[in-house]
Amino acid sequence: LSPIELALSPGGERLYVVCEGSDELAVVDVKSGKVLRRVPVGRLPKGLAMSPDAKFVYVANSWSDTVSEIDTRTLAVTRTLDAGFEPTSVLVDREGKTLYAANRIGGDISVIDLASGGEPRRLVAGRGASYLAGSPDGRFIYGTHVYPNPGPHRTPPQSEITVIDTGRQAVT
Repeated sequence: LSPIELALSPGGERLYVVCEGSDELAVVDVKSGKVLRRVPVGRLPKGLAMSPDAKFVYVANSWSDTVSEIDTRTLAVTRTLDAGFEPTSVLVDREGKTLYAANRIGGDISVIDLASGGEPRRLVAGRGASYLAGSPDGRFIYGTHVYPNPGPHRTPPQSEITVIDTGRQAVT
């Protein structure tokens, strides 16, 4: 199944596991160790994030250029959101209103309005946008970028971190 990323529910009773090889999200009961459900998502899922109220889990589907929204009560996909080219990581803002998706091939970050499901903007982030993390106060999101250095084999890669101001939804 090639599990690649995971997250615990806030109470620790469920483990959500992104399975890259089987294009699904496995939901595991932590106490029993049994798989409760396998939820089909898009092609080659990579990252996941939980909404602040824990009602939804979002899975970045890198080869589908989408994000699956999964209801944690019904364990079913409620909608599929469009993202940029090859999203690998997702993060929900502290208010649960905006979803950010790092698009590796696109070199940008999708800003998705969760009320409408639309993408009102896309932020230029640099080549190889890969992983996202939020500051404890929710004011900033940090995105990593690692890409090959044009040089001899095994030359260290170039890298950057993009900083996003969540209030302005802009790169700072």
